[in-house]
Amino acid sequence: MFASRRIGRTLVVATAAVATLMSTMSAQAADIPPPGQIVTSPNVSHVTNVPKPAGLETTINTDIAFQGDYAYVGNYGGFSIYDIRDPKRTKVVSSVVCPGSQMDVAVYEDLLFTAVDNSRSDDSCTSVAQPATVKESWEGVRIFDVSDKKNPKYIKSVETNCGSHTLTMVPGKGKDRRSVYLYVSSYNPNVTFPDCLPPHDKISVIKVPLRKPTEAAVVSAPVVFPDGGNETQPGLLLPTSGCHDITVYAEKDIAAGACMGDGVLFDISDRENPVITARVTDPNFAFWHSATFNNEGTKVIFTDELGGGGAATC
Repeated sequence: MFASRRIGRTLVVATAAVATLMSTMSAQAADIPPPGQIVTSPNVSHVTNVPKPAGLETTINTDIAFQGDYAYVGNYGGFSIYDIRDPKRTKVVSSVVCPGSQMDVAVYEDLLFTAVDNSRSDDSCTSVAQPATVKESWEGVRIFDVSDKKNPKYIKSVETNCGSHTLTMVPGKGKDRRSVYLYVSSYNPNVTFPDCLPPHDKISVIKVPLRKPTEAAVVSAPVVFPDGGNETQPGLLLPTSGCHDITVYAEKDIAAGACMGDGVLFDISDRENPVITARVTDPNFAFWHSATFNNEGTKVIFTDELGGGGAATC
């Protein structure tokens, strides 16, 4: 008798919980605006719209890096520099047509770093797409001198295995403080790609001497997943074969990698040789896309790119 009464109460509680959950989900669904409608929180207001400059108007903007009064906007076709001192009068200072997606960007002092994950005929800004099956094809990182914001100068390229889908800039420290490092994330190896062969369970580390940036070069390629990573989980957008993006908290010598089927933490006290300190998977994640630390460096949030960037879904 006691058992049956307990089951009855459990069913009532469970039913109430399900009803509450469904009510909450219905309320959340009702809050989703229809396609085309723009909704913001009360503390966000739209102040201006700046059309993409000539030469880049038909290609996709991808990433923004901020430095002082300027914003550097990556685009599949190149990049633009915007003066944002007065947000309502934001204006284009210059733009560079230099094709090669995805054009993730990072800026440090007078140097702009751009990521190319699109196989090109060469490293120039006049290159054309060329299959990765061709050994002479190029993809990797381009470096620009932006000391003159009106006239950026292309000064160096560094080729990396499987290109550079994203890049993350890490300042050097101590005796190495006049260098910066780029953690290059790339993926999608193929047995027919001479410069992107499986297994590709690594990242590339580029060292850039600030006094001689034209001497930038790959200094290491740490293997992140010696066992191959998460490759068999049902529902993955792609199996782990490297990382998609890395976020660093340089002051605390830590980094977080969103690596397709895995989330990882790094100790980056040795900038050239980051070391994995933790790794996690989640059956609800389709593609570990990016990571964000809290200010204390005690927590990290990973995001999921379900459906992919071009076909996002719920």
